[in-house]
Amino acid sequence: MILKRLKFLCFAAIVLNYKVAYADEMTLKESESIKSEVMLSFKQLSDSVKAVNIDKYLSFFDQKKFTSLNENGTVYHSYTDFEKLIRQQLPMVKTYKHLVFKNVKVTVINPDTAILVNEYDSGVVLKSGEEFSVSGAGTQVWSKSKGGWLLVNVSSSMKPVNK
Repeated sequence: MILKRLKFLCFAAIVLNYKVAYADEMTLKESESIKSEVMLSFKQLSDSVKAVNIDKYLSFFDQKKFTSLNENGTVYHSYTDFEKLIRQQLPMVKTYKHLVFKNVKVTVINPDTAILVNEYDSGVVLKSGEEFSVSGAGTQVWSKSKGGWLLVNVSSSMKPVNK
């Protein structure tokens, strides 16, 4: 009887170890899939900025859950305030000379949440003819919704401007 219990416990341990290892492998596959999905959404977001397509850009933000930490040390707890700022500023842009993202990393928190961190370098030409460059870093919290991945939080910082 004791030998049967011992065999059963050994068999149960082997099965349990297999299931745990298999679950970890599946989690890794799911995580990589989520990273790819978020990176695709990020690319589409950045393409909409380069195209100065305000409506497309704003379509990547969750209007109900959105908050932000701004470069000037203020916050928005309302999508409406953020949208108002974007609709005032983005139309002043004629074109982007360049908009490059580097050191991009996506960290999957769970199947519905991922954090994307990046550094950026941009060159902008305004409709007034003025040109300037800005570099910095950003953090984005993406949340999965029925329509895909949406931003629920963004924060950014700028590198000091060299004079």
